[in-house]
Amino acid sequence: MAHYVGSTSESTDVVQVLRRITLELRHHLGLSADAAVAPEQARVELLRALSQVPASDRVILVFDGLNQLEDVNHARDLGWLPFEFPTNVRVVVSTLPGRSLDTVRRRQWPEMTVRPLEVGERNKLIVAYLAEYGKRLSPERSKRIATSPSSANPLFLRAILDELRIGSEHDRLDEHIAHYLDATSPAELYDRILQRWERDYSGGRDLVRRSLSLLWAARRGLSELELLELLGEDGVSLPQETWEPFYLAAEHSLLARSDLLDFSHDYVRAAVQQRYIKTDHDAERYHGELADFFARRLTLCDRKLDELPWQLQRAERWESFKKFLTDISVFLRFREDERRKAELQSYWLRLADIFDPCEIYRRAVARWENDLWAIARLPSALGDLGSFHYERAEYEAAEPLLRRALDIREQSYGPEHPRVTTSLNNLAALLQATNRRAEAEPLIRRALDIYEQSYGPEHPHVAKSLNNLAALLQATNRLAEAEPLTRRALAILEQSYGPEHPDVAASLINLASLLQDTNRLAEAEPLLRRALEILLKSTRATRHAHPHLRAAIANYVALLSEMGQSQQDVAAKLRALAEPYGVTLTLGE
Repeated sequence: MAHYVGSTSESTDVVQVLRRITLELRHHLGLSADAAVAPEQARVELLRALSQVPASDRVILVFDGLNQLEDVNHARDLGWLPFEFPTNVRVVVSTLPGRSLDTVRRRQWPEMTVRPLEVGERNKLIVAYLAEYGKRLSPERSKRIATSPSSANPLFLRAILDELRIGSEHDRLDEHIAHYLDATSPAELYDRILQRWERDYSGGRDLVRRSLSLLWAARRGLSELELLELLGEDGVSLPQETWEPFYLAAEHSLLARSDLLDFSHDYVRAAVQQRYIKTDHDAERYHGELADFFARRLTLCDRKLDELPWQLQRAERWESFKKFLTDISVFLRFREDERRKAELQSYWLRLADIFDPCEIYRRAVARWENDLWAIARLPSALGDLGSFHYERAEYEAAEPLLRRALDIREQSYGPEHPRVTTSLNNLAALLQATNRRAEAEPLIRRALDIYEQSYGPEHPHVAKSLNNLAALLQATNRLAEAEPLTRRALAILEQSYGPEHPDVAASLINLASLLQDTNRLAEAEPLLRRALEILLKSTRATRHAHPHLRAAIANYVALLSEMGQSQQDVAAKLRALAEPYGVTLTLGE
C-alpha cells in the first residue's frame, strides 16, 4: 500500500494519510470502513487494523515524500508514525533532508541514500524497462538519453521512456527524444507530455483537459465510473473504448486507491494545475461541476458526504453550502463519528465569516419541526445541535437545545430511562463550562442514580459518572466528598477491566490529583507511578505511545519536583520506569 504525499489536495494531511491506509486495510480484511479522525485515534485504528492482518499475509506500507507533509501538529516529526510494527508488516519511507529524516535517524531505522542514477545504471534501466514491453532503442539513442543530466532522475527517465514507447513514431524518434530531453525539469517534461496527450487522445471531446482537471478538483479522487459519467454527454457516460487508450497511456501518472483514481505524484498534479487551472475562475468552474455532479445523487452516501460540501466550499457557493449543512439528514450524519464532527466544525470555520451558525441553525430547527420526515429524528438532532454549539463555545445557543432535548427524552422514555443520561450529562457539562456548578451537580447525581438503577452499582458507566461527580466536587473544593467517589470509581474499573487497563490508569491519575490537592504527595506518588507503568505497558503492546502518556509523564515530573527531588533524580526515575518496556523517557517528553 503506497501513499504519495503531494499527489492530491489532501495527501499532505497526516490524519487523511492514516485514515486512507486504515480504510484500505479494513477493506482487505472485510471490516467496517469507519476510521477515526483525531490523530491519536487514527494511529490506534491503524495499529488495530494491522494487528488483524493474518500472520500468513504480508503488508508493505510505502510513504513517499514525508518532507511534503503539511506541518500541522508536528506532522513532519512523525509522531503519528508508530515506532514498531507487527512482524509481518514492513514500512518503507522516503524523505528529503530535514526534520522527518532526523526523526527516522533517531529511531535508528535502516537507511539507504537514493543517489542520482549513474550513466551505467541509466543504460541498464533503459534496456530492461523497454524490454518489458517488447521495445528497444538503438545503442546510440540509449546513450543519448542516458548521458542527459535530466535522466539521473528516475521519474524523469521513466516518463521519457513511456512517451517513446507509446507516443513516438519511429521516423520521428530522434525528434521526440530531443523534444523531451530539452525539458529542464520534471514539471516542464510533464507539460510536454500533456501536450502530446491532448494531440493524440482528445478526439474532439477535450478529453485530456477535462478528465485531468476534474481529477485535480476532486477531494479524494474519482472512481472510473464517476469520471466516465462526468465526461459523457446528454446523460450518457463516455464509452469505455474512448477512455481506455488515454487511460493506458497515462496509467503511470495515475493511481487507483480504494477504487478512486488520482495522481500518482505531485509533478503531474502541478503540471495539470499550471496548464489547465490558470485562474481562480477555472478552479471554481471544475469544483462547481463536481458539486453539481454529487448533488444529483439521491442517496446520502459516503462519497456524497465526502465530496459535495468540500466542492461547494471550494466553488464558493455559500448559499448551497449552508443549505446542505443544515439539512437534518446531513447534520445527523456529520454527528455520527469523530471524523465527521471535526469536518463539520471545519466547514463552519469558513462559513461563519458569512453566516451566523446560531441563527442559521435556529431557522433550521423551525424547518425540522414542520417536516414530517424529520419529527422522529428531532430529539437526536436537538441534542446533537446543542452539543455542536457547545463545542463552538456558543453556550447561549446550546442551552435551550440541550434542555429541550432532555425534556423530549424524558417524555418519550420516562425520567429514569438510561437514554436520558446523555442529555443530563451534556447539559451538566454546559452548566459547568458557564460556571454554574450548583445547577450541574443535581443533574450529574441524577445521571449516577439512573446508571446504578439500570446497570447495577458496579457497572463501568457508574464509574464514569462517579468520576464526573468527583471532578465537580474537587472543582468546588469539597475534597473530602470527592475522594471516596474517586476511590469507588477506581475499584469498579479495576474489577470490570482488570488492574492494568488504560481506563484504570486514568482513574489513578484522577485520584493522585485529588491527593495532591490535599497535600498528600507521598500517597499520590505510587498512584501516578502505577498509572505510568500501565500506560507504558499499553505503549509496548500497541507499539505506539498511548494518548495519555505524555500528560501522565508531565504530572509525574511535576509531582516529584514538588516533593523536592532534583532534576537528575527525576530523570533517573523516568529511565528506570521506562527501561523494562523498551521506551525512552526524558524530561522533555
